[in-house]
Amino acid sequence: MTLAVGNLAKFCRIKVPFSIKCSQPAYEAVRGIFIGPQLYQEQKRTDCFSQFKPMSETRFTAVTHIIMDLDGVLLDTARYYFDAHMKYLLKFKKRYTPELKMHSIGIKDEDAGRYLIEELDLPMTPAVYAHGIWQDLRINFPKAKIMDGAKELVCHLYNNEIPVALATSSDTKSFELKTKNHKEILKYFCHIVIGDDPEIKHGKPAPDIYEVT
Repeated sequence: MTLAVGNLAKFCRIKVPFSIKCSQPAYEAVRGIFIGPQLYQEQKRTDCFSQFKPMSETRFTAVTHIIMDLDGVLLDTARYYFDAHMKYLLKFKKRYTPELKMHSIGIKDEDAGRYLIEELDLPMTPAVYAHGIWQDLRINFPKAKIMDGAKELVCHLYNNEIPVALATSSDTKSFELKTKNHKEILKYFCHIVIGDDPEIKHGKPAPDIYEVT
């Protein structure tokens, strides 16, 4: 499913009134890197063996467009996936280890289920696994909060006329629940691509969703 958000599809240059306050610059939104008007700080490696030489050099390159993820970037939803996997696996006396988490977060639920079923020898199909964790996720998704600094960053980019798109592996039903209480911030995005878009043939980590976006 691909969404073009209202009149903002024309490079987000049509200003409309929002309830979100956009006065703060996004100093901390990218972990210490300040994004000025159409600029970002790009790191270049230098000689890391000499204590007298800098680890990086700074140069500035124009930003033309940005694609953001939803989970863990715009909304703090990763915790709900962790809890859902952990609780469901406990029913089968399995532990959801950090290594398993690393390979099962940020992808489609059935793909995560397929990986965990294979690794843990679970007696089910990926679809059954996805349905199992969905019972917990559907309750918690509407509780999702905006990540610290994300609102300020999106506003900053929008006010500097830098188009921002959203690309998420979430299917439509998950997306609607996650964003239920955050419709205002979605107005800042020129384009939104959702994981069940028929043009996306392969889920993350394949690049399909970014190419479609």
